Amino acid sequence: MKGASFYDDLAQSYDSEKNATFYTEIASALLDLTPRETRFERIVDVGSGTGFSAAVLSKRFPDSEIVTIEPSAEMNSRAEQRVPSARSLGPGLASLEHRADFVCSSMSYHWLQPVDKRRLLKSVRGGGTLAISAAVNDERPHSSGNDLLRQVLFSCRSDHPWAAADRRSRLL
Repeated sequence: MKGASFYDDLAQSYDSEKNATFYTEIASALLDLTPRETRFERIVDVGSGTGFSAAVLSKRFPDSEIVTIEPSAEMNSRAEQRVPSARSLGPGLASLEHRADFVCSSMSYHWLQPVDKRRLLKSVRGGGTLAISAAVNDERPHSSGNDLLRQVLFSCRSDHPWAAADRRSRLL
C-alpha cells in the first residue's frame, strides 16, 4: 500500500458525506453477493480506511470478529471511532497471523503491492471467502495490471454467485 502519511493527509476528506455514501454502497453491494445465512468467525477488512466497510461488515455479521488492516494511523483512529468493536492489526498484511473465514478488500486492492496481494489470497481459510471490489477503467484484458486478481477470479468455480456476478459486471 502507499505510505501512511499519504493516507493521513486524506483521512478527513475520506469522511465526507459523498465518500461515506460511495464506500458504504460499494461495501454493501459486495456483501450482497454473500448469502444472508452465511456466518463467519473472523472477518478481515484490508485497506479499511476510515471504517465504512468495517461498519457494514459489523452490522451484517454482528457475531463475527472484525479485524482491520490500514496503513494510516489517522484513518485507523477514525475507523476505531466508527466501529469500536473492530480490532486493528495496523499497517500491513504481514501482521495478519491468523487466517480468516472472510477477507474483504473494498476499493483498496489496487493499492496493494504484489507481495501483499499474495498474502491476501493466503489469508483466506480453506472454504472461506475472498471478496474484492476494484475499480477497473480499461476493458482491455491486461491493461489494469491486476493479473493476479484475474487469475484468482478465473480459477474460482463458476457456480459461486459472486463469480457469476463479477463476470456479468464486466470487471474482468
